[in-house]
Amino acid sequence: MSATLRSTAITTRDIAATKDFYLKHLGATVVMDMGWHLALDLGGTPLAFNEPGYSGAPEAFEGGGVALYIHVPDVDAKHAELVAASLTPEGAPKDEPWGSRAFVIRDPNGIALYVHSDIEPTTE
Repeated sequence: MSATLRSTAITTRDIAATKDFYLKHLGATVVMDMGWHLALDLGGTPLAFNEPGYSGAPEAFEGGGVALYIHVPDVDAKHAELVAASLTPEGAPKDEPWGSRAFVIRDPNGIALYVHSDIEPTTE
């Protein structure tokens, strides 16, 4: 019997800031909001957040060791939009030899978001 991953849930101390960030800056939509549990749809991919202590949620995530890969049609426009919203990406978009133009920004939980658009890969 094979298993199916239905969603990823990250425990956070600040559901409200997390919800605001993903809805305002990444266009996510709310699937379910129970106050302590927030389920989002991000371009067809489910992503959930829980407050610590609810429904078996572990202690709050502190930001290390997780990256989410967020595809956008125009990475330069998304970078400019986030900067205009007074957010601070970790550098400007740059071309990667494997076929991405990308930058990194952190969400309110410290999760690294690798925001990218597809480009032609190079032979490097």
